[in-house]
Order: sequence, then structure tokens, then C-alpha cells
Amino acid sequence: MNATHTPIKQKPTTKQQVIVDEFTNLKSLCGESAIAFFKMSLTDTRKAKEYLLGITHNATNESFPDGTASARKSGTVLLEKFSANGETPLKRVVVRYSLVDEQGNNLDDVEKTLPDWFHPEKIYQHFNGKAVSLE
Repeated sequence: MNATHTPIKQKPTTKQQVIVDEFTNLKSLCGESAIAFFKMSLTDTRKAKEYLLGITHNATNESFPDGTASARKSGTVLLEKFSANGETPLKRVVVRYSLVDEQGNNLDDVEKTLPDWFHPEKIYQHFNGKAVSLE
């Protein structure tokens, strides 16, 4: 994989959803390529109409490339999910940063309950032409 940065010269017209599981393990699995990918994913994906969903099980600073802490906090949303038995997810979630309430107040370290529509298949369908039902 080429880890050099090439600026986006032509604005894409189609959107693409990219899902990367075990996001924080990329650094140990792929080395410098993963570090470059992660740093560019904080800015370049938005410009390229790429919507990146990174799933991690360990969102600590040492899991990510050096120098990305402030960019992660301003350019990503961190939700912490929970499980009662280590396998089955609960609807309980803590918003760690980057979401706001209806008045624009930051929701930092705020516990919430996920709505029924917050499910991978329903979100996938939303990005593929099916409206999310909030009922």
C-alpha cells in the first residue's frame, strides 16, 4: 500500500460508506500504511464523499497514531457501548464527545439509551435510499 498523500483534485459526485472493524488494530497490523490511512481519514474522506465508520474495542490514545488526539476529538464521534455478558450489546451508551443536544450543548460523557433505529442494518438501509423510521 502506498502511504503517500495525494490531494483530491476533482470533487466526487457519489457517496461511499466504508466500515473498518478493529480500527485501532490497523496500526499494529499494517504499520505506516495504517497510520497514514488513519490521519487522512480525519480530513480527506469528508472531501471525497467517503463516510468512514471505524469500530474499535480500545479507544485509548496509544491505539491511534501520535498527534491525532485533537483531530479525533473534533472530527469523530465516540460512543461507548456496553454489554451485560460480554457478547450481547445493551441499549446503554455513553456519548464521549462530538455530539450535541437540540440546543447545541456538547454531550460529553453523557449516558443515553440507543433508539431502536440505531442498528447497523437500518443505518445501512438509510444510506441506500430507505428512510429511517423514528417510530
